[in-house]
Amino acid sequence: MSIWLNREQYPDPTAGEAIVRVLHPEPDDSPVLNEEGCLRLARAIAVRAVQDYYELLRLPSPGDADLLELRSLERYFLSAFFRRSTGLNGASLLFLIRREAQKK
Repeated sequence: MSIWLNREQYPDPTAGEAIVRVLHPEPDDSPVLNEEGCLRLARAIAVRAVQDYYELLRLPSPGDADLLELRSLERYFLSAFFRRSTGLNGASLLFLIRREAQKK
């Protein structure tokens, strides 16, 4: 099956090429979806959330958007998803991040 989305439906050749690549990936280009990959992704998300939370706590005068982001990250850390995907206690982690942010 041949699809030419970039010529007919999409004026941007890059967008069309991306869609064709997603619909028809090369054999060596397809991502490996397994348990290890999912665990690595969950850990990477958690690490980024810790970094973001720490940086937001260190802001001299956080704005409304920053406070909303802080609350959103707190909900993430306290969620069952966080506990299942990382094996960590989110409340303890929040305590440690807050204590570290106050030190500096």
